[in-house]
Amino acid sequence: VTVKASTKEQESATLLEKSTGFRLILDGRGRAFTSEGLSEKVRDIRESGRTVCSVIVGGADGLSPSITAKADLLWSLGQLTL
Repeated sequence: VTVKASTKEQESATLLEKSTGFRLILDGRGRAFTSEGLSEKVRDIRESGRTVCSVIVGGADGLSPSITAKADLLWSLGQLTL
């Protein structure tokens, strides 16, 4: 889903509305994984019966707390997402 330019709150609300399944949100304050750790996490998600995963990436100003609070997982790619 691509969201047109808007406020951080509007963008977050639209992304939340459009997301389904497991919500993985890229956020600089999220958890960093090793390759092995990410593989284990993906396996755990799959084994839990969740078949859909929404990967949510905010704009340059980030996402509002209203959407990050609803994340199943906050994932940090390190400095790339700050």
